[in-house]
Amino acid sequence: MAVYPVFAVANDIIDKAAKEGICMSNLKLQKMLYFLYGHFFVKSDYPLIDEKFQTWPYGPVIPIVYGRAQKFGALGITEYLLDQEGYFYVTDKLADNYIETFEYVWNKYSHIPALTLSKLTHAPQSPWDVVTKEKGLYKEIPPELIKKYFRGESISAQK
Repeated sequence: MAVYPVFAVANDIIDKAAKEGICMSNLKLQKMLYFLYGHFFVKSDYPLIDEKFQTWPYGPVIPIVYGRAQKFGALGITEYLLDQEGYFYVTDKLADNYIETFEYVWNKYSHIPALTLSKLTHAPQSPWDVVTKEKGLYKEIPPELIKKYFRGESISAQK
């Protein structure tokens, strides 16, 4: 079981976007991380990263990643993100399930505009919707809620 540093996964997304000429804004990066997290959790039965998503106005957000990418505003992120200590991470010795899941999520979501992805995360009975209705904005989304949702199970907030 390999839980990856969140900045390594974020930088994989940023790198792939740069190579394919796709604008990866902070908003879109957050949604790509969320979809990758959910699909990976279902496929592997453990979380991809150890950071938690929160309910922000435009959907699930990992605050530490948002903070590092905030300087780019709504524009595309043009450089790799560094962690709290200023280190740059990349994923190495990747598990097959990460590569397969990354490619699946990339092919399914990368060409969808950020605001459309945001709307997908706001779907009725989604983790964002359930937690926001029960607890409000800027609250943690329990990882198990995300896993159940991506499995297609009915969910409710865990108190």
